[in-house]
Amino acid sequence: MLQNKKYLIAISGGPDSMALMNSYKEQIYGVCHVNYHYRDSSNRDEEIVKRYCKNNNIPFFCLSIDPKIYQNKTVKNFESWARKTRYDFFVTIANKTNIHDILIGHNLNDWLETAIMQENKKVKTFYYGIKQSNNINGLNIFRPFINKTKKELQQYCDQNNIEYGIDETNFDLTYQRNKIRNEISKWPSEKINTKINYFEKLNLQLKDTQKQVLYLNDKWVKSNYSLKLFKTFDLNTQQSLIFMLLTNNGINRVSINKINSIIDFLKAKTQNNKYRIGNNKFIFREKDNLLIR
Repeated sequence: MLQNKKYLIAISGGPDSMALMNSYKEQIYGVCHVNYHYRDSSNRDEEIVKRYCKNNNIPFFCLSIDPKIYQNKTVKNFESWARKTRYDFFVTIANKTNIHDILIGHNLNDWLETAIMQENKKVKTFYYGIKQSNNINGLNIFRPFINKTKKELQQYCDQNNIEYGIDETNFDLTYQRNKIRNEISKWPSEKINTKINYFEKLNLQLKDTQKQVLYLNDKWVKSNYSLKLFKTFDLNTQQSLIFMLLTNNGINRVSINKINSIIDFLKAKTQNNKYRIGNNKFIFREKDNLLIR
């Protein structure tokens, strides 16, 4: 149960987010909704959320996106761009209202889909799935329904006569997440539970690994990122340290191949002392130390 205080809440209009809003409506200060106008039903979902807020006297904050912004060729990955746009909007409303605690309707299906995608892409991580709470851009994110299935949340809405919309793009199999979602929908409950248990065990192991890496990372930071010290660690530790370095600099979802490429750069005996890591940032080798700027 969440603490008895006020929250912002991110609402799409789907059954999971509408179930969340109805369950915690007494603690909601305001609703944040983004309409990307990406699909025919976008305006319908905005109206569903707006109507609920009006009926329950909840402030409604909406960001309406002009499709011309993401239809131009500079937006190469819509999902990545949409996520950044969404969280930038949340930060704006948080600063405006001085409320930095926000509820999001991620559920168990989202958790499992994300974990499978991470494993398939060989992404380096200390946690598979979606954490129940974390901090993003200064926002305290809480996901109260991360252990509930999408089916349970839809049934809750049906039983309580809560209006919601179904995003038809969830059935578009050109998206990798939707392919995984479609595959999971065909699994028997035993297979789903086995897969969930598998990732939960992995996360317990990774929790212990992270503690050790945090200790070694502290030593490395205090050495001003000494390359001599870095080379004394085994490959798994080196990979974890580089992953931590990148995430601490705002670079997420990094593949093992990318991390190994950075390690090769740090070990190489070449004249090249600069490596681009993304977000207009570079790793530099200066004598025996690593720098990022």
